[in-house]
Amino acid sequence: EIKKFIPVDNIEIFVNMMQYFNKEALLKIRKLLTGIKDCSVEFKLSRADEYSKLIDDDKVNKYLRTVNDRISFINLSTKVIDTLDIMNNDEVVNVIAFANRHNMAVTPTGSMALEVLNAYERLAPTVTDRAVMMESISKIYAEPRYPTDIREKALRLLNKFRSENKKK
Repeated sequence: EIKKFIPVDNIEIFVNMMQYFNKEALLKIRKLLTGIKDCSVEFKLSRADEYSKLIDDDKVNKYLRTVNDRISFINLSTKVIDTLDIMNNDEVVNVIAFANRHNMAVTPTGSMALEVLNAYERLAPTVTDRAVMMESISKIYAEPRYPTDIREKALRLLNKFRSENKKK
């Protein structure tokens, strides 16, 4: 069943595929990956080495981490209104910028960058100081490991926000 969601054996392609899955699909993938991880532990505990060798624990952990990161980001981006009850929009932008810096330093993924851009686009009209947001978008635009379409979206947003700043 996992092959429906992970038809490739390449973590980079899998990471890029994550942006097309909704939260329900991601939760199912997480459940399947957790099941595989649990099986691996059971095989090791029962000394079933022939079965244990069939599971690449490192790859399963990377896939699981990627799925969990994507779910977390979806939760953050879809619950911005709930977050805003506690924080103002500028503080939310700072949190997103921090998450983006961490993402870029550890495992830069296009899907995360796209979600960051989408969140900034939704928050921009209500943010009083766009400096942190503009810097974060600039870093996404400058990152050559991101797909061209994501970098182009970053450039469009930068140009849009610069244009809006000139009008003020």
